[in-house]
Amino acid sequence: MLSRIKVKLDNWRWQILAKITKGEKVKFLPKLQLSLHLNRDWLVDFIIDRKGIFQPEIIHAIDLEITEIQAQLFMDIGAYNGQMGLYVKKHYPKIAVCLIEPQAVLAERIKQNAKLNKLDVRLFELALGSTEKVIELAEPIYPKDEYGKLNPGAVSFSNSQSANSKSNIQVVRLDNLLEKHFIKSQLESILLKIDVENAEWEILKGMEGLFNHCKTISIIVELNFSTQPEKQNSFDKWLDQYQISIRPINSNNLQKPYQGDFLLRWKKV
Repeated sequence: MLSRIKVKLDNWRWQILAKITKGEKVKFLPKLQLSLHLNRDWLVDFIIDRKGIFQPEIIHAIDLEITEIQAQLFMDIGAYNGQMGLYVKKHYPKIAVCLIEPQAVLAERIKQNAKLNKLDVRLFELALGSTEKVIELAEPIYPKDEYGKLNPGAVSFSNSQSANSKSNIQVVRLDNLLEKHFIKSQLESILLKIDVENAEWEILKGMEGLFNHCKTISIIVELNFSTQPEKQNSFDKWLDQYQISIRPINSNNLQKPYQGDFLLRWKKV
């Protein structure tokens, strides 16, 4: 009973905060040791403004994995405003950082935040997939969440709604991108963070060439196969084929279909 009351009170508090917290702001965030341009009409930026960080459990997993595998390259696929990649570059300056963000408005925000913090990261304004092609992308109409905040992070190529403005976006394979733009030593040990609204499996299928070039690959990835059981079967076969280990980040639940954040790790034998 008390727990239900607490949940309702907490939800009510966030509803009030969402109504009074609006507009653009540049804010220094001690938990990240970064300053970020925030649009507090956007859900993730609103959370960062109120809590000082977004997805702290993922930041913690990144810290642990960078140390564990001695990563030379960190790549954030679906980089949003650059928080994860800029955090890595700030705290691990010797690591090469690569950010992937096809949405023009978010890519521009990444550039602003990188300049604000005087951090050198590499940004690619394109999309990743299992086959290389050019697709037409409608300017997305951002959905609203329960607090009335816009959520650019919930948009992917598969769920974006049509708008008047359209642009062509290059889709490339992850293995081809990294082999073209990074030197061999940077590819020995890499850490990927993938959160692209149900397009994760397509990206994973496009990285298979990296198994010929890397010694260690760790992947922090959000999976949701609950509505896509056929993809769960293909994913399981992929794990077995390349002998990739998997464990959940926030729990001990490996029940199928997979749903949540997971750590995948592959090591060359």
